[in-house]
Formats: sequence, structure tokens, C-alpha cells
Amino acid sequence: MYLWYNSVFILGGTMILKDYLRQNMVSVNKFAKLCGVPTPNMASYVYTNRIPRKNIMLRIFHVTGKKVTPNDFYLGKDEFQSD
Repeated sequence: MYLWYNSVFILGGTMILKDYLRQNMVSVNKFAKLCGVPTPNMASYVYTNRIPRKNIMLRIFHVTGKKVTPNDFYLGKDEFQSD
């Protein structure tokens, strides 16, 4: 799937961060360390509607193997249904 971000298309999946962590059995604390982000900040990205800054989004995108994209923070899971 191609996704639009920062004037470019990104090839990646559509998965919210909370689902990624659950499916891969990764704690918020461990994932925060992998991304170089304080744990409370990462917890707010996972459990609230807080949207990370661009540089943090790109870290998350790469650490998740391109499974959690920047668009996943803006669009709900149901909005990714194909036509």
C-alpha cells in the first residue's frame, strides 16, 4: 500500500502502534528505548491521541520495519479499508 507523507509516497503497512506492540510482544518501555524516546512520551503515543513529531514518527516507522506509518497516527484503523 502506498501512503502519502511529507510530499512523498511511502510504501508500508497500516497498523496502529498499540497493535504492533501487542502482536510483537514488545513493552512500551522496551520500544521507547529502541526509538530513543522517554517512556512516558511513548506511552502517550500508544495510549492517547498524542501525535509524535516528524523525527519520532520516522524512528517508529523504521523500528517497526515500516509497519507503523506516519499516516497511522492520523487515520483510524477503519479508514484504511480498501475500496
